[in-house]
Amino acid sequence: MRNWTRQMACAGGVALASSFTLLAVVALGARNAYSKPSAMAARVTLSPGANIQNAIDSNPAGTTFLLNPGVYHGSVTLTQNGDSFIGKRGAIMDGAYPLTGWTQALVSGVLYWTTTNGTPLPPFACGVFYGCCVTGYEACVYPQNLYVDNVEYQHATSLANVTAGINWYYDYSGTDGGILNNIYMAAGDMPNSHTVELGKEPYAFGGSAGNITIKNLIIEKYAAPLNSGAINVQGQNWIIQNNEVCLNHGEGITAKIGGDNIQVLGNNVHNNGQLGIGGPGNGGLWDSNTVAFNNTDYVNPDFEAGGSKFNGNQVTISNNVAHDNYGPGLWTDVNATYNTYDHNTSYNNYNGGIRYEISRYGVITNNTVYGNTNSAEVVYTGSDHGRISGNTVVDYGWGAIGVWNIVGTRPNSNLAIYQVTDTQVTNNTVWLSSTGTDIAAGLTDFASPLQPTIFNDPSNFFDSNTYEFSGTVRNAWMWGEVPNVYLPISWTQWLGNGQDSHAQIITNVPQPH
Repeated sequence: MRNWTRQMACAGGVALASSFTLLAVVALGARNAYSKPSAMAARVTLSPGANIQNAIDSNPAGTTFLLNPGVYHGSVTLTQNGDSFIGKRGAIMDGAYPLTGWTQALVSGVLYWTTTNGTPLPPFACGVFYGCCVTGYEACVYPQNLYVDNVEYQHATSLANVTAGINWYYDYSGTDGGILNNIYMAAGDMPNSHTVELGKEPYAFGGSAGNITIKNLIIEKYAAPLNSGAINVQGQNWIIQNNEVCLNHGEGITAKIGGDNIQVLGNNVHNNGQLGIGGPGNGGLWDSNTVAFNNTDYVNPDFEAGGSKFNGNQVTISNNVAHDNYGPGLWTDVNATYNTYDHNTSYNNYNGGIRYEISRYGVITNNTVYGNTNSAEVVYTGSDHGRISGNTVVDYGWGAIGVWNIVGTRPNSNLAIYQVTDTQVTNNTVWLSSTGTDIAAGLTDFASPLQPTIFNDPSNFFDSNTYEFSGTVRNAWMWGEVPNVYLPISWTQWLGNGQDSHAQIITNVPQPH
């Protein structure tokens, strides 16, 4: 399994947190940690140590809060419209708190470091038959992560599995040889010589207020439960711009139900425990974000994990770069409509680069997709009314552009799954290896029972695509009910099924990535 967990921490977190906090304490002395302007003013400057929630409650709606450099703790619940939170360079919202008081303890003949931390936060109730966590990482349902010098340690599932420099253990039951609710690290970790923190707060910003602006902040180490975000949007028309959102347990930025028509622009969302961005909010623009190295806590990618997952309607996802996520890079799933993916780059993700699933009216245009594994690069599955056009796709052996009809095959679910109709794949450029054996492009019927009418539906077609081969032409397509849906058909058979009559084939093209 590729290691998504041992990536670098949020930019500047260690140095900024220590130096700026010290400066702020010296400057403030015994004064209040925030300065309140006159009643008519709409601008408040906050410094580290401020209680942001108290500052909000003490000022009118529409106030702009300027956050000086340094570290701020706590969860902020937004209930009044129009407030803005603008960070100066080095302003950090931190959801974790230091762990101190470490002592050594011998358990079953093994030496550990341990400290008490009271009552842990409750786990996420999974509720799906296939499990929310990857096998061996069942602790992913617990929202609290532990960080050593700003690097996340993996949450071990038993005391015996604790290994120095890798993981830690929270004794939830008191039946594993340790003390109930104590935290354990390996003897070799020497926690008294490092900064050790535990996630505690559930989110940095949340609430139902509208017209909120959040800019220029580092938002890190929040104990967001699965399917919730460190920025947990529940109101309309938020602007979330130029933030770094990282090292949080659940999701980085989430548009919950009610979080409609938001703008998420230019953020760096990386190394979060489950998912980078997404949610069921309707409308909105997610543009020019970097979404990378997410799902560090090994949530099951089939549940909801990876770079992104959108469930709302009429969402535009454009100009983003999604890479090295343990799960699909860009993903729409479950009864969404009119989502558009345009001018994105998605590479090196697990379970595909762009996936449009069990939804309707998807538009996938002008994207660059390559290097993704365990699925075709672009997948349109269980969905109808698709437009897939103008994309540049490099097939690394898992397929380039797949349209999959899966009606009737999803177990233990009453979700609507849509028969493929009115789905057009045009003017894309696909590079593939001449020695490969996969299906690079085509329509495949995985339905049970089979639905051969999808192949006679004139609204489903491929046309005007360009296929670039590393050498000579090989079998690379799929159309029609065939004995083996995993064996590609020839170019002649593809043309014989009425596909790509205006296509272009180019041979002896070097791999572009």
